[in-house]
Amino acid sequence: MHNTMYLALGFFVLAVFFGFIVFIQLLCDRPSFKPAVIIHGLVAVLGLTCLVTYAIQHVGSKPWWSIGILILAAMGGLTLLSFDLRKKPTPKLLLILHPLAALAGLGFLIYYLIY
Repeated sequence: MHNTMYLALGFFVLAVFFGFIVFIQLLCDRPSFKPAVIIHGLVAVLGLTCLVTYAIQHVGSKPWWSIGILILAAMGGLTLLSFDLRKKPTPKLLLILHPLAALAGLGFLIYYLIY
């Protein structure tokens, strides 16, 4: 029943790993490691796709809080990517808020899976 949800969780955990690599680099004002940026974005999109697919296919209780917060985190991530691609300084507030939102969304997903 929850196979798609566990797949989403796996993708998000992988996204956290690669996101942490990028986060440390940008926090230290170093250029981002592009392969980590690409992998982070791709696995996060795969996770969100699995999550939305699950919500569409299953009636009843759905992980809407998780989906909503993760979509906000994705929008923040796309904004950070635009700064990175234009070689502009990364806004530190957004650099902090993006992972906090993503971790909150991940927390709601884990809560949904447990209860």
